[in-house]
Amino acid sequence: MDYKYQEGTEADCDASYCCRAESDSGTGSVKAGKFGARNYRCDVPKATVEAVLNQVVSQDPAYVFWTGDNTAHDDPFVSQDEVNAELEAVLDVVMSKLTDYDVTVSMGNHDAFPNGQWNFDTDGPSYAGREALKQYVPAEEGDRWMTHGYYKKELVGLDTVVLSLNTESCDFHNQMLWRELNDANDHLKFIDETLSEAE
Repeated sequence: MDYKYQEGTEADCDASYCCRAESDSGTGSVKAGKFGARNYRCDVPKATVEAVLNQVVSQDPAYVFWTGDNTAHDDPFVSQDEVNAELEAVLDVVMSKLTDYDVTVSMGNHDAFPNGQWNFDTDGPSYAGREALKQYVPAEEGDRWMTHGYYKKELVGLDTVVLSLNTESCDFHNQMLWRELNDANDHLKFIDETLSEAE
C-alpha cells in the first residue's frame, strides 16, 4: 500500500514512481483513480486495501494469511523511516478490519530497508516491522520471529501447522546472502526440523 497515494495525480508521470503529489509534473495524461492505476508505476491506495479487507470480512473466514510486501515499491525514494511509516499505515488498516480473525503473517522483501536486504548476523533491517507484526505470532515463537523473521503456527481446529517463511533467506536480490552461502538464517534447518517433527 502507498500511504502517499493521491487520487487525481499523474499515473504516467516522468518519474520512476507515480500517483503521488510530489511526482506530479503536469505532463501526464492518465490520472490515478480512487482504487489505483492499472499498469502504471503506482502501488494501491488505502481505499483499495480497505475494500479488499471489507470483502474478506464479508466472507467470515476462519483463517487469514497476510503475506507481506506491505510497503510501496518506490525504491529510489525509500528510507528506514519511510518503510516504518508505511508498515504502520498498513497495520492500522488491517487492525481496524481484522480484529476478530486468526491472522498469520509473513514479511515481504519490501518490508525492510534497504529493500530486499537482510544481514542475518544481526536483527536485520526490518526490526521495526517485525516488532509491529509480532502481535500475530504465537507467543512461543516470538523470539524466533524477532531473530529470524520466520515461525511456525498451529491452526486451531485443523490439526495443521503453517510455516511462515522469510523470503530474504533465498531472495537473489539480497546481497547479504554472499556472507552465508550455507543455509542463510538457518532457514532450511528450521524447515527440515519442523517437517521432521510432523512425520
